[in-house]
Amino acid sequence: MVRFQEIAGIALTLVGFIIVVSIGADVVDGIQDTQTSGTAAFNVSEDGLEGLTTFGSYSPTLATVFIAGIILTVIGGIFFMGRQGSY
Repeated sequence: MVRFQEIAGIALTLVGFIIVVSIGADVVDGIQDTQTSGTAAFNVSEDGLEGLTTFGSYSPTLATVFIAGIILTVIGGIFFMGRQGSY
């Protein structure tokens, strides 16, 4: 059975992921504002920001997988615990 500490740890990892990506995107956006448009530095920061945006767009999918995993684990745990008494 999944313990609360394990669920909390996974949830905090997801929150940490979102915070790190958000802060990283903010930093890259701030750096890009100081660059001249069309320069190599501007293009690199633009690509970096696009990559962070794409990476961050997976947050809802990760959250869905996380919740589905918890639900399946709980259902599996209930099923397994119910079967233990019949042996």
